[in-house]
Order: sequence, then structure tokens, then C-alpha cells
Amino acid sequence: MSRYIPYKYYHWGPYLSSFKVEEPELQAIEKLFNKEKDNSYRSSLAGHVVNEFGIDKDKCFEILAPYIESYCMGYVKYTGLKLCNKLEVTSCWVNYMVKNEFNPPHAHEADLSFVLYTQVPKDLIEENKKFICIDHPKGKLGGAGPSGIEFISSGKGLCAHTFFPEVGDLFIFPADLLHWVYPFRESEGERISVSGNLNVIW
Repeated sequence: MSRYIPYKYYHWGPYLSSFKVEEPELQAIEKLFNKEKDNSYRSSLAGHVVNEFGIDKDKCFEILAPYIESYCMGYVKYTGLKLCNKLEVTSCWVNYMVKNEFNPPHAHEADLSFVLYTQVPKDLIEENKKFICIDHPKGKLGGAGPSGIEFISSGKGLCAHTFFPEVGDLFIFPADLLHWVYPFRESEGERISVSGNLNVIW
């Protein structure tokens, strides 16, 4: 019997799901990190981030497989269609984002993508709460503030969902879904995220 993974999804067009990854799996993912210079992944990515490094894609996929399987089951419920016979992971990397760095609007060259957050500095949480704009009330965490991630769909008129990711948050989404990450300006430390791409196989 497959392990049940609770998830959320969003009524707006593309099938975007979010999960909360458990601590043992976060620790297993972190053991894959390798910041050696010859492991740099910058030339393959769109981010304005200095420290981006490849990690073992097969081991990462093995750890996250229950969540990816849950995404596939949720896709059937959401669309009424089977997503694939199986998925193949094609790439996986880790981003160490510091203040003033950001990811511009971009999509990925694959069928599915994911992003998992393994470290969020406490100062960054407070910076986000202090931020004020029309879409971000002061005192609350919000995706329109520093370090928020925004997903943008143009399927039925332009529509967006924004999130302030916390430790353990995992998003799985179609790879061609446009997304980007707001910079943060004040907080020290690294906001660490792991991303990867998968292809559908029939």
C-alpha cells in the first residue's frame, strides 16, 4: 500500500500542489549537498544567485518519491487524466540565496519541476512580516514580500499565486509554469532551496 501524503492544490489552471516534507527526509536531502567549486550549477540556471550546486538527482528523487507519487495521484483527481506511466528525474540542484539575490521570471525545460525549502533564516521571516505593499499587510507572512515565490499562469487571463515558503515546504508543478522569487534586502544568512526537473514517460 502506498504511503498517504497530505497535500494542498490550487483552483486556477495548472496543477500546482504543495506538501510539507518531514524532518528525516529533509535531513536526508541535506546530506546530498556539495558546495565544491567544480560542482557549480550556475551555467545551467536562470537565477541571479552566486552559489548554486548540483546534487545527486537519483538519490534526491528516491527521497521525494512518495510526494511525487502523491502529486501524480492528485493530478488524476484534478484533471480526470493519468499523468504518466512513470517519471524520470533529469536534474537536481541546490540554491543558497543571500540578500539582494533573486530568481527572475522563468520556466524549466522538462515536464514537471519541484522546489523544496530546507533553510529559512529567522531574520528573513521578520523582514517579510515588516514589509508593506498593497498585496502584503504588515505583520503577516506573505508571498508578495521579501523571498516570496510567485507562480504565474496565463491560461484564462493572467493569474498568480504567491507564497512565503517555510522550512519543509515542497511545491510540485508543470515545468512550463512561469515562476520567480522576490529578493530580500536586510537579512543575513542563506535561504536554501532544492529544485529538480522530471520528464514524463509513457
